Formats: sequence, C-alpha cells, structure tokens
Amino acid sequence: MAFEPSNADLYNIIHRLNGKIENLERKIDKITENREFNVEKHRSKLGLDTPELFEDWSTTFNISRDHYELVFALSGGVVEAFKQMLLDNIDENTPLFKYKRAVYVYMLVDGEPEWCLFNEENLRIITQEIWRKTLAFQLAHLNTDDDNDDVRDVKRRVVLQMRQKLFETRKTKQYIYKWLRDII
Repeated sequence: MAFEPSNADLYNIIHRLNGKIENLERKIDKITENREFNVEKHRSKLGLDTPELFEDWSTTFNISRDHYELVFALSGGVVEAFKQMLLDNIDENTPLFKYKRAVYVYMLVDGEPEWCLFNEENLRIITQEIWRKTLAFQLAHLNTDDDNDDVRDVKRRVVLQMRQKLFETRKTKQYIYKWLRDII
C-alpha cells in the first residue's frame, strides 16, 4: 500500500516551493541591482563621467593608413592590426569598463542605458565595425595604391577575410576577449 498525500499535503508542498521561488527571484533582482549600481558607483569614485553609448562609440572608429598597412606587415597581421585599431580608439569616454575581472559595456537595454556584461554580440559588433572601416579605407584608397594588380588582389582578399579570421575563428575570438579584458 503506497502513501498517497492528501490535498492539504500537496498544497503545503506547493506553497513552500512557491515561497522558495519568490525568495530566489528577490535574490536575483538584488544581485542584478547591486552589480549595475556598483559599476557606476566605482566609475564615479574614479572621477569618470558617464560614457557614450556602445552603439554610438562603435560607429566612430577611425582607421588610419598606419592601421591599414599593419594588416599586411610581417610583424603585424590581422590580429595585431585589430588590436592597434581598437587601442587607438579607446579613451576615457569608452563605454567599456573592467570591474571585478569582468568587462562591462554601457549600452541601451529596452531603450534605457545601463551597464551589461560584455558578450559575444558586443565583440561581433566591434569586429564588424573595424572590418567595415578597414574595407572602406581600402576602397577609398584603391586608386592611390602603388602596388601591382596581384598585390592589390592579395590585399583585397586579406581584408575581405579579416572579419572571418577575427570573429569566426574560436581561438582568435577567445584571444581577443582575453586581451580586451587585460587592457581595459
């Protein structure tokens, strides 16, 4: 003969579980509030103002001839050029901030600016914007390039494959994320 709980027993179990769920939800809300608050609080202690939004900042990257030439340099390459391009576009108004071994990004979430953990989508946006600006630089200076046609074709192929090498190669993507965490 198996024990069958009464309706009152089932009600008590459901009531206890519901209380535990509500308690967990309150703790999650509190942790989320504290994390967002602490980033802004820490930045204000350092005397840093509210940065521009990530969406705006990522579209303002500047690519120079030195950056472009570094893509093809033997000591450089795509990854080193990307790192230098990003370094030259980081300043005190950058919407990236390292706090407690994590990188945060200041961006719009549901129409409101807030600090969020830097994720793969943010890295994709940075990679895509730098690649797009490098490609635009190459196209703008195509007629002033003194190289022969074969070298221009190789350079074109390298720039076209730049985004793929930076973002779609897992090892490179992890390396860039780790490097970014170290420099911020």
